Amino acid sequence: MMGTSEIEWTDRVMNELLWLNIEKISTCWIWKGPLSVDGYGIYKNKRVHRLIYEEFCKPIPSNLHLHHLCRNRRCVNPAHMKLVSRSEHVFLDDTLMALKAKQTHCKWGHPLSGKNLIVTKKGKGRGCKICKSIYRKKHKRQPLPKSSWHVIRGEQHHWSKLSEEQIIKIRELIATNNISQTEIGNQFGVSQNTISAIKHRTNWKHI
Repeated sequence: MMGTSEIEWTDRVMNELLWLNIEKISTCWIWKGPLSVDGYGIYKNKRVHRLIYEEFCKPIPSNLHLHHLCRNRRCVNPAHMKLVSRSEHVFLDDTLMALKAKQTHCKWGHPLSGKNLIVTKKGKGRGCKICKSIYRKKHKRQPLPKSSWHVIRGEQHHWSKLSEEQIIKIRELIATNNISQTEIGNQFGVSQNTISAIKHRTNWKHI
């Protein structure tokens, strides 16, 4: 890692407009131009600290990230940059994701390691298997016991057109075989299909 004194300001690295937006404060080189949503300097749709690092040092491999040793995202001083892997970058950062990555236990004290550690498919999230199991059991919908079921049937049902006494009478008429189901239905103000259902006990089974 090179020291700050070894890095000289020179016009060869970038054009003048780029350098007009950089201010040297203490040991940091502060970018005064546009910033990305996550706080890094942007120049021509590229991150300034990456542009300057590649000009002063070497190309950045696609599988590596630049970590700010000074913890200042607006700093573009290549002496304050270190090439690290993605997992190292997340761990060294001060974001919420980094803080979660450093956690050894969940908020209930269960260890975030071994078989109890849950890692998302893309590897961006971590969770507690014990807590997940407790949550599922707590929110699982339990079926009601049959003893608590309350079935409304017969003349108590709001759609019922017949009373239990009428059902008994209808069954007596059906048993005589002297009158058709259509005539019985007309007598009680229901359809032939209803009389057939009563006969075969599809409806009114409890009578």
